[in-house]
Amino acid sequence: AKMKTLYREGLKRRYGSLRQIISGVHFNFSFPESFWDALYCEQDEQARQDTKSAAYFALIRNYYRFGWMIPYFFGASPALCGSFIQGRETKLPFESIGGTLYLPKATSLRLSDLGYTNSAQSVLKIGFNSIDQYLEGLGDAIRRPSEEFAKIGVKVDGEYRQLNTNILQIENELYAPIRPKRVAKSGEKPSDALSRAGVEYIEVRSLDVNPFSAVGVSEEQVRFLDLFLT
Repeated sequence: AKMKTLYREGLKRRYGSLRQIISGVHFNFSFPESFWDALYCEQDEQARQDTKSAAYFALIRNYYRFGWMIPYFFGASPALCGSFIQGRETKLPFESIGGTLYLPKATSLRLSDLGYTNSAQSVLKIGFNSIDQYLEGLGDAIRRPSEEFAKIGVKVDGEYRQLNTNILQIENELYAPIRPKRVAKSGEKPSDALSRAGVEYIEVRSLDVNPFSAVGVSEEQVRFLDLFLT
């Protein structure tokens, strides 16, 4: 619990308190076991694990080609409070209504550089050609120091400010629109879970909260995403 609290404190100091209120929908997707049985017939446990991981990483690569469609169709954050850009330079041609800024043709400012992003992660080269390549890139991001975050410090005047000064404090800080996932055991890191048993499902993170749905996402959107990811 203390680690998670300090991690959140680090997020606040790295990206600002305002960004902590930005929210979106995380859509988890997986194929049923019957799908794999029909496609590949009988396989031993290791072969099935490798098959699933390779297929899910192929899905992720395709997502990076066509994933722009999701914010294009379902983006629901064309406006933001002016306080989000106070003290920040922007050349975007914002228009305003009261204290609200908007771009007439914007779809999802949440996914833009003004949203919940980490510019320090732009230097990362995390590949999705295989699970080994992905885990290697993720591990490098967790170990690589950041000059920007080093300025914050870790423990200053007896107060902890963040877990460390690396580009990623922990794996959860990777802000990617889609991620390979596996349910981890108690105390197990997400990367260790993937290394142990491969990809179990995909997490899509580029869906804005639907303001016209009481639960934040509509049945039509879910059906579209099912077809899109399949």
